[in-house]
Amino acid sequence: MASTAFRGVFALFVAVVIASPAWAQLEVVSNWLERVPQPSALVLFLVAVAGVLVGRYASRKRRDP
Repeated sequence: MASTAFRGVFALFVAVVIASPAWAQLEVVSNWLERVPQPSALVLFLVAVAGVLVGRYASRKRRDP
């Protein structure tokens, strides 16, 4: 149990260290996101449906010839 907790804390620490250089650009990214037009809910729904269809097609099993 302690080993799992240690791994979790270590993983969080590593994630913070890896992501810390990106924090300097957080303001730039948030300003850019405010200016970019956001897609409508219908577009997001259609992208999600297309992703499901592509995933189902890609994961189907092929029959042996």
